[in-house]
Amino acid sequence: MVNNGLETDQVAFRTLCAAMYRLRYICIAWLILVAGVAVYVALQLPNQYRSVATLVANEPSGKLSGISASLGSVGSLAGLGIGGGTEKKSVVAIEMMKSRQFFSSFLQKNDIKLALMAASDWDPVADKLLYDEQIYDTSSATWVRKPVGLRHAEPSVQECFEAFMRIFSVSQDKLTGVVTLSIEFMSPPLAQQWLQLYIDEVNLQMRLRDVKEAEDSIRFIEDKIQNTDLAEVRAVMYSMLEEHHKTLVVANIRSDYVFKSIDPPSLSDLKAGPARSLIVLGALLAALLLFVLGTLAKLLWSQNIKAGSKKD
Repeated sequence: MVNNGLETDQVAFRTLCAAMYRLRYICIAWLILVAGVAVYVALQLPNQYRSVATLVANEPSGKLSGISASLGSVGSLAGLGIGGGTEKKSVVAIEMMKSRQFFSSFLQKNDIKLALMAASDWDPVADKLLYDEQIYDTSSATWVRKPVGLRHAEPSVQECFEAFMRIFSVSQDKLTGVVTLSIEFMSPPLAQQWLQLYIDEVNLQMRLRDVKEAEDSIRFIEDKIQNTDLAEVRAVMYSMLEEHHKTLVVANIRSDYVFKSIDPPSLSDLKAGPARSLIVLGALLAALLLFVLGTLAKLLWSQNIKAGSKKD
């Protein structure tokens, strides 16, 4: 039974190989055609250059957390709903950089929409971008792409965010805490510039966030100090005030508030992509597989017709 099945498989394989051999010239012509199209498409793709930056996180000392935890039940008597845990600023900053809200603020401050959404290539001699005239008309400075669904001629913030996330990457080493960021774009200077602006923006936003929290906490604690007579609570709250004032000082004097640069954004002179040879090879393998499946389908169809004829 097993031998019969094996023999059947061998016969089917030999039949397929024979059919492929008979159609070898068609197969070769088909592969040449696909290779030509793949080469043409691959050559139309612009080179991509990757700017990379290596950063180290400026984490707080954690003293304020210890002060908050030391309040314990005494703090609850004074009405202080302050927990003992802290959040790692670098983790918050990384998640912030991947958020649509942060990118929206970044997009409003920096004029990158045109380059991000309409650029088709980069001229290295003139160091300028070339734009797709079917998306943006440079002569009239207007967006001319065809609206699709709810998306208009001019790209929305959501579209820009999706496009930016495809070229942006951020990761953090769990052991060392070192953060690596990169942006891949057709213009090396722009990739470097955007990455530096993104780092500056996240440092700024985290500074503003902590300044607001510190100022709110100072007002809250000062109010509590005026309304409590417990000496122990007042002493701890004065220590907390001191730490919040230190936060304000650090936030106002340190530009690299969350991330300090180990290796600043690079200006790449080597392309990171596209891998044109892999594109062509992948197209050839897909074309060959498609041809084999088509030949197999044709054989099965012919056998079914023959079997039907015999029954008739």
